[in-house]
Amino acid sequence: MTFPEMAVLPKGWDTYDADPPNETAIDNARMMLVGLPKPDCILPDVEGGVGIVFGHQRWVSCDNSGEIYDVVTDGLGGVDVTEVLLT
Repeated sequence: MTFPEMAVLPKGWDTYDADPPNETAIDNARMMLVGLPKPDCILPDVEGGVGIVFGHQRWVSCDNSGEIYDVVTDGLGGVDVTEVLLT
């Protein structure tokens, strides 16, 4: 899904009550893509925001609140979550 398509999603786009990605989440996701390898997919997040997926063990979550998290799993249930601060 493209960023322009995400920007016009209605509330409840997931058939439940998910908020669509807002301008902050979309802008942050665009900035996060600079200098990173090509992701496997970019999707709206059901918790409100944008998810950028890299394989099965890494994703970046750009929340509607403006928070950004780099999430890495070890494939065995361990998860490392690091907040990303944009400067």
